Amino acid sequence: MESFDLFRLDGHTLRVFVSVCETGSVSRTAELFDLNQSTISHTLDKMRAAVGDLLFVKSGRGITPTEKALALLPRVQRILA
Repeated sequence: MESFDLFRLDGHTLRVFVSVCETGSVSRTAELFDLNQSTISHTLDKMRAAVGDLLFVKSGRGITPTEKALALLPRVQRILA
């Protein structure tokens, strides 16, 4: 399916990705992880570079996962389980 290996990304990066998908918010994810928004954004940048996709697009006051992000979500959740 993809030409990258999700197992090369660390668990923290994958958990941040799942949280942003579920909350639709970098701010809310930052609160949940007790980190600042910049750290969450930087973490997402690592994942974006690895998968070659934006992963999220702005939608009103929040963000929405791209089709690729939605396709990756179940796989990432299985890896974390």
